[in-house]
Amino acid sequence: MPTKKNPIPLAKLPPEQARGNFHMLLLANPNYFGNLTESEFEPVLSISGDTSFEEIGCVGFSDALSRLEAVVSIKQDSGYGGDLCTPGSQEYVRFYLSFDGGATWQDQGVTGYNAHDIAGPKPLEYSMAQPISVAEDFCFFENLPQVRAILSWNFVPPANTPDFTPVFGNVVNVTIQIPAFEFIILSGLLEKAKVQLPANFKNAVNLQQEIPAAPKKALSAAEIAQSYKGKPVTPARYLYPEIQKSSQNLTAVAASAVAFSAPSTKKAKKAKKASFIPIDVNLADVIAAILATSGDTTYEELDCVGLDINRDTLVGVVKVKLPYGFNGGLCTAGSEEYVAFWVDWGSGYEYAGTVTQNVHDIAGVPAGGLEYAVVLPVDVASHQQPCSSGPQIVKVRAILSWQTPPSTTDPNYVPVWGNQSDALVQLPAGPTFVPGTPNIAIIGGIGVDQIDTVFTGMTNPFAVFALTGTNADPWISSRQCPFGGQIVIQGLPSVGNRYRVWVQKVGSPLPVALTDPIVTTDLFGTPTPRTPDGSGFFSYLDSSQNIDDVLAYWYSSGDDQWFVWLELADGSDTVLASTTKYLIQLDNTAPTVAIHIDSAGDCKQFTPGTVINGHFVAQDLHFGIFGMATLPASMSPNEPTTATPSTSQTAPPPGDIWQLDTTGMSTCGYVVEVDVWDNTIVGSGPGGHNFNSAQVGFCLVSGS
Repeated sequence: MPTKKNPIPLAKLPPEQARGNFHMLLLANPNYFGNLTESEFEPVLSISGDTSFEEIGCVGFSDALSRLEAVVSIKQDSGYGGDLCTPGSQEYVRFYLSFDGGATWQDQGVTGYNAHDIAGPKPLEYSMAQPISVAEDFCFFENLPQVRAILSWNFVPPANTPDFTPVFGNVVNVTIQIPAFEFIILSGLLEKAKVQLPANFKNAVNLQQEIPAAPKKALSAAEIAQSYKGKPVTPARYLYPEIQKSSQNLTAVAASAVAFSAPSTKKAKKAKKASFIPIDVNLADVIAAILATSGDTTYEELDCVGLDINRDTLVGVVKVKLPYGFNGGLCTAGSEEYVAFWVDWGSGYEYAGTVTQNVHDIAGVPAGGLEYAVVLPVDVASHQQPCSSGPQIVKVRAILSWQTPPSTTDPNYVPVWGNQSDALVQLPAGPTFVPGTPNIAIIGGIGVDQIDTVFTGMTNPFAVFALTGTNADPWISSRQCPFGGQIVIQGLPSVGNRYRVWVQKVGSPLPVALTDPIVTTDLFGTPTPRTPDGSGFFSYLDSSQNIDDVLAYWYSSGDDQWFVWLELADGSDTVLASTTKYLIQLDNTAPTVAIHIDSAGDCKQFTPGTVINGHFVAQDLHFGIFGMATLPASMSPNEPTTATPSTSQTAPPPGDIWQLDTTGMSTCGYVVEVDVWDNTIVGSGPGGHNFNSAQVGFCLVSGS
């Protein structure tokens, strides 16, 4: 007979054991760790904002890709739910934007990645990306919103809660710069200019037409020098690009040699006047100052480097520290920050590529600087290995250099202005990809290894989106989800080959080639529409030209099961191989919803204080969630007894009972609305589901 053990009081759990039982403790007491400042539950073990396991180091904005990036440091060998062959745990980051100095915050969404116990040197650096949509402005307006990033281990930071304090994790605030637009909407231009058109002009002109912004001028050395008069920017800084360029020009070097060696004659003076530096400076002193400068981080600095294991991209966050020294404001060409990435896959550093970030003089730079992110796709799949082989840790080096591209052959290159940053990153576990192999990696936003592609065609329990690391079912992560709407097919490229994607309804003898045009985006954020050839084949693009490895679009319909597969071909469309057929379950039908009033019937009159009773239906084969509300919200009406969102569907018609106590409500017309979502992944990303709603109205009238 087993020995009976006394239970451990929850208040006496050590922090390590509390972390290991994190979700169970929150179930027992939502404020167990005391991180909820406005909770009726008393804290048991006060832990909040603990960064001993994980911490956001940097946050930046990639204007090319319109993505916020957060680099997270993992500091411990354990505490993350298990090794690479286990489900592990999730690290989440929710982002907010503020355009009014932090008075209000706009939720931009949440992203995450799968963390594991990994022994060895620390920290390990991971990056997480969140696409955002921001309004650009004219170049003479400095658009500098604040960003708040909230890191939370194994618990999704709640939406629209910018003051949330995580138990394990931290909160970081930075300032970013939104670039000026390249195309201007005519109506916006007139509005900014405060020009009011007569009615007949409005009818004659398309006010929504796009007008290209004026090309940004590169300032001359003389113009830059003039703009920096009285400002703490040395000639060594702003003349460096011109001197560096001219030093590579043999003609300019020869002319300079003549000027400095000639006697003091009119001819010599003419030669000096024709110098490539058209301002009055001692060129020798300026060059001496440049030669004495090495790895200077006065103006800019590379803060963090990490690997986004969801997207297979290297990320660097660059801090611009000063308002001047970048060779022109937002209406000029400004200057370039170059970041070269190197990866040591095991036999020394190999050059991976260089990315750039356009920067300018910005008067409103805050004390903490402006944070920019640069992103480079990297071939991870060819280097990864199965989880059973253990974690694979590689070294990454990034070199920041202002206005001069770093060396592509020397990983020890030291820039004049800029710095070097090293990081350890973990490659995701998985089979090694061999180019020339047909591959589908993601269907409908979910990795194929997280879909039951043999029996059900639905996501596996606890599946997450491949590019965001967030739960496929946002309400109950253990539920399985079907697919609907536009289904994006993604896979690893075999450059030099061609491919064709097929779908076929189960039971149908006829396959259908996916030949709709697709849009691919390169690492500079430039979208390009692409169409297949007459046989339905697309050419593969490398990841720098197609950063999300998009292969095909499937505009699905119906609720059947379908097969999806890919054929790999040579340049003449001769099929060489194909993938397995992946089974996918579709659901494009909206939930069933209805609501009625039992007492006196629908759309009737009642006196304030009446308790209104009714029935409602909220059902779906793949149910998600329903919620009820009394409208209009502006009247602050009472809510129905079933207003709290529920992940359980109702009984079949007539459904479940709802009730509304109208005591205290004003005389007015009201509507009780029920909204229902299923858990289908619609549109291949988070937040898309089949939806339906129903309303029933009534009036509250005076009893007199």
